Amino acid sequence: MASGDMAGAARVAYSAPPELLRNSETLNKIKMLPAQPGQQPMILQYFTALLNIGKLNKTETLELARPLVNSGRANLLSNWI
Repeated sequence: MASGDMAGAARVAYSAPPELLRNSETLNKIKMLPAQPGQQPMILQYFTALLNIGKLNKTETLELARPLVNSGRANLLSNWI
């Protein structure tokens, strides 16, 4: 995760037992990672990678929904939930 490999981090988290890694603590750590110049924020890279593998859990869905709803883009949620 610290290396910036969000796709790899998502694969590890997705294959781990439920809630072991896919929880608020992990999401908060990812949100603290600096974005690389010219790239999406790490948290968005993580969510994109998870969605390419499968579905988000409740905690992840709420974390993704919050900024979308606040920015008036709640319609995007229908693509992911």
